[in-house]
Amino acid sequence: MKNPSWLMLLLFLGISSYSFAQKKEIKTANEAYKNKDYFTSGEYYRIALSSSKLKLSPEKLAELHFRYAESSRHTYNFTRACKSYKKVLESGHKDRFAYIDYHYAYSLKHIGKYEEAAQEFEAFLNTESTTGYEQKLHDYAKQELIACRLSVHLKENPDNLMDVKQINDYVNTKHSDFAPHHIGNDLYYSSLMHERQLERGRVRDDGGAFANLVGKVMYSKNMANKDEEPSRGSQVPNKAVNIKFENSGNSTLSTDGQWMYYTKCKPVENKMVCKLFKIKKLDGPGRFAAKALELPVNINTPEATCTHPRLGFDSTLMKEVLFFVSDRDGGQGGLDIWKATVTGENTYSDPVNLGPLVNSRDDEATPFFHNTTQSLYFSSKWHPGLGGYDIFKSDYVNGDWTEPRNVGIPLNSAANDLYFIINTGDTTGYFASNRPGSTTLVGESCCNDIYSLVLPKLPLSDMPELPEIIAMNDPEPEPEPDPIPEPEPTPEPEPEPEPTPEPEPIPEPEPDPEPIVTPELDITELEQNALDELNSMLPLSLYFHNDQPDPGSRKETTTVTYSKTYNRYTGMEELYVDEHTAQYKREERPKVQKKIEKFFEKDIRANYAKMNDLFEELQKALDGGVKLQLAIRGYTSPRASSEYNKRLAHRRISSVRNELSQYKDAVLLKYIQSGALKIVELPLGETKVPEGVSDDIHDPRNSIYSVDASSQRKVNFEVVELERKELKK
Repeated sequence: MKNPSWLMLLLFLGISSYSFAQKKEIKTANEAYKNKDYFTSGEYYRIALSSSKLKLSPEKLAELHFRYAESSRHTYNFTRACKSYKKVLESGHKDRFAYIDYHYAYSLKHIGKYEEAAQEFEAFLNTESTTGYEQKLHDYAKQELIACRLSVHLKENPDNLMDVKQINDYVNTKHSDFAPHHIGNDLYYSSLMHERQLERGRVRDDGGAFANLVGKVMYSKNMANKDEEPSRGSQVPNKAVNIKFENSGNSTLSTDGQWMYYTKCKPVENKMVCKLFKIKKLDGPGRFAAKALELPVNINTPEATCTHPRLGFDSTLMKEVLFFVSDRDGGQGGLDIWKATVTGENTYSDPVNLGPLVNSRDDEATPFFHNTTQSLYFSSKWHPGLGGYDIFKSDYVNGDWTEPRNVGIPLNSAANDLYFIINTGDTTGYFASNRPGSTTLVGESCCNDIYSLVLPKLPLSDMPELPEIIAMNDPEPEPEPDPIPEPEPTPEPEPEPEPTPEPEPIPEPEPDPEPIVTPELDITELEQNALDELNSMLPLSLYFHNDQPDPGSRKETTTVTYSKTYNRYTGMEELYVDEHTAQYKREERPKVQKKIEKFFEKDIRANYAKMNDLFEELQKALDGGVKLQLAIRGYTSPRASSEYNKRLAHRRISSVRNELSQYKDAVLLKYIQSGALKIVELPLGETKVPEGVSDDIHDPRNSIYSVDASSQRKVNFEVVELERKELKK
């Protein structure tokens, strides 16, 4: 579940009025937004927008509402997101913001407005998809449209016999509480809680509401004993299970009741990586052996996350089976559910993926295998549902899984619903949800609570047959980079599709790619499809601030990544506006400012997002065994000598090489090192100075800060070819 250590929330500062200057609040919000600290940015945007003193141009106001909507969507506050998205859509400036129609539809769905969301998804599907990323969004929109139509049907057919209740505040806290299960009469579960480190007697790095949150395995005594008062939840007092300042959670019991399995997670290179452990259960509440066993490497593969363990009994094999969730290679995409037969005290058969009927291109999580009915319950973000994660059921019949069925209302909602289990006796169960009414730290849907349920019958009744309008084949699964499709919001608003351009000076056209020597070769269909997809995304330009990276350096290489220069560059937009427009008459400045803003949005930011799309397609092709050459050419503006510009162009290409090598935790590096991906540097691009553009080093307003000068400082991805071919330099 969520462990938002990156969220530096500043809600409890006693802010009740517009006590800071508008610029300071907006600056604080923008900085938090750039750092993906969406709780903080959302709160400061809310304060700024609620002030009666706020005075902004219509364009700037629309931008503020867009960022507020994005911050709200990322923190599951979809009601606020819908309101601000709608203001942007009605402002007349929607074309400035990428994919806003999709995100508005997605947010409408998550507040249960399924008919309106369906209309918005249909409208989005009527737009043209010209890039690989846009096609993926279209695939998601098709699936969301199916989900909206299904949701209308499910709302009309709830299970009124099932009793669902939020359990008492002995267990549920204002943070996330999840993963419930019984051991005897006691309830074991997981919770996020504060653990603040002290330095010289004071709290270190206390960043607010979400700072220092870590997961812990908890228990509450007598929760299943109606004759006893349950105890308030407390940590399992075992140093092998709960270690201070480390994350543990997602516990479960083996089928014989002798072992507790659980997850331990730690950050590795800015990613939370989880592994599975087991520990011997001793007599008495909260008592376990002194040492835990880490599961072997065929389960805990070094490069992948393994989490959400759950034990079941396969009545066909007559063996215990471990189900778990992992993003290891060989899956359908995202997090998948896997299973392995328990063959000894801590030995297991090699894991098997549950296949494309259960797993999808997005995330599946929190499996529960019901021994009585031999059915698997799990949550998914892809299969058609009412909210984000919905609970589904698939039966295990003759060694195969049946098509998953949505279990409907009241177990599922417009929010996230996970960790469904049925208790021993088959009459009661639990699940976790962040639906409205849950105890939350901030916002309406930030945090999960545990809910109990009373089952009217077994098995859970299947969902009623769906109307024909819902029937649609699931698109072919393929790996996705993120659970929720969206352009990178860092550091500024997401890139948007090109609107109809306004009449204005046009930069010099990109030079044609260098000719390629292409000897006759047999090209497989896989190779041809990869080449077609990749080259359809080219040429692609990445832009740089003047003399970046490493200004003044005589070297041809750098350790800087393109992302680092990009982040600094996009943060200089106001400087570019101020410097370049200062030379114009007051009445001319708005038009010149708009041109600069458009260049930052439509070229710099949009192409950064397209770069990540290109890298994703490269990874997909390379993972499929295609060997590739990628041709890159560096360009400079004409302010310096030819020799210096040559070195600068090489440094810019070097920064892009670094970006490729570090993309998604270095997934492409192995291909670069093995030669499967070869990067070819084409000669320095000699740029013709556009008419009227200064190359005077003493005229920075025009030779640095103008759009025409800025458009010359770039690196171009120009062509992709098979690695066995020679690129003519």
